[in-house]
Amino acid sequence: MKKTVPVIGMACTACQANVENALKEMDGMNSATVNLLSRTAVIDFDESRLSLEHIKKGISDIGYDIIIDEEQSIEALENRHFALLKRHTVVAWLLSAAVMALSMGWLNVGGDDAARQLAMVGALACMIYCGRQFYVNAWRQLLHRTTSMDTLVAMSTGVAFLYS
Repeated sequence: MKKTVPVIGMACTACQANVENALKEMDGMNSATVNLLSRTAVIDFDESRLSLEHIKKGISDIGYDIIIDEEQSIEALENRHFALLKRHTVVAWLLSAAVMALSMGWLNVGGDDAARQLAMVGALACMIYCGRQFYVNAWRQLLHRTTSMDTLVAMSTGVAFLYS
């Protein structure tokens, strides 16, 4: 069966290569081509050996998603994802401003030790709430011995946090 399915979560050519390799390694997949610009994958698979649900699970395991439900609106999913990104960006700005104010001494919270500890908690909260998706995807990719921009973001922010 030959089918074109939308792919969600790709941001770079490494993502494209990861999805394409994962598809090609599936037992029962005849061919797979992933297009980053259109965010689609053209797959040709043997329905007796491989189902769309199995393909979706395999792609989800490496941190991406495909849309197999014809009724599901890609535009609605992208709008929901964009709204979530906007919310995370606003929260990251607020937490970062608070951490900066604490570290610069603009807020008096009872001493330098208390300010440092509150700044650390604020930075950690920002990393966990606003950057969770990067760490989860980087971990999934590490388990599959691949990398992408998520790996770069997770490593750089993690090292910066540990160093500070």
